[in-house]
Amino acid sequence: MNFRELSGLSFIVQKEIGIWANLINKEIPDAKFIYQNASDFTEIKNYSLVPYFEINLSLINQAWQDVAPHDRVPVDIRDDRATMPFYATYLKEIHERLRPLIQTWQDLWKPFDYVSDARR
Repeated sequence: MNFRELSGLSFIVQKEIGIWANLINKEIPDAKFIYQNASDFTEIKNYSLVPYFEINLSLINQAWQDVAPHDRVPVDIRDDRATMPFYATYLKEIHERLRPLIQTWQDLWKPFDYVSDARR
């Protein structure tokens, strides 16, 4: 699925999503975004059929997985504009301690095999 295919839909969105808010508003201008604070968002998404956004970082957090609705089917947004680089800063002395976490992030954040609209 790409942003164009989401046009006209309504979504539940957490209020504090940072740079993603500008992205979804720009890329899906005809969508309706229903912004919720974090605690209300979790409750509403679990008892609603309205689609919502999540990032693959959520897969790392076991606490989030425990409250995730199990009757939902995740749909990847396979659009070049749906990705952005992230950087982490840490002390060199703790690199070995962080290595497993860094590896997990890298495994989860591998870019999709995108096909541009021009090649479809």
